[in-house]
Amino acid sequence: MVDKERISSNGHHGVWGLFHEIGHNHQNSQWTFRGTTEVTVNLFSLYLMEKVCGLIIEGHPSITKQA
Repeated sequence: MVDKERISSNGHHGVWGLFHEIGHNHQNSQWTFRGTTEVTVNLFSLYLMEKVCGLIIEGHPSITKQA
């Protein structure tokens, strides 16, 4: 069991590891290429952060939104 209030009150630091490990269960070898295992898993981490906890994680500061 996971306490949603506890993990979401600590921002992304409280839940990232949990969601990251859950993401490994959803990876697919057809789009997880050699050397990207710890990268593509985070697609699920980000999705869960937004949909379950309502936390929007900003992208890299060098990336800007297009008008």
